[in-house]
Amino acid sequence: MRGNPSVHGRQWPDRPRAQHPGADPGQAASRYLKELAGAGVLSEIQAGKEKLFIHPKLMQLLMKDSNDFAKYA
Repeated sequence: MRGNPSVHGRQWPDRPRAQHPGADPGQAASRYLKELAGAGVLSEIQAGKEKLFIHPKLMQLLMKDSNDFAKYA
């Protein structure tokens, strides 16, 4: 599927998707991950230049023999 894609009848020019108005998936994903970290669902860890978002309860489930975990408040 090459050429100008059509979305809802509108023709987009040939350029990467992130440059289209209102479509920057990297910033949206980062914002969503930071919201989850702020709510206590994820833990944000700096690893060199990268930020890792870890789900601590999932990690506990993977490392233990039981499947018990504390529920979210």
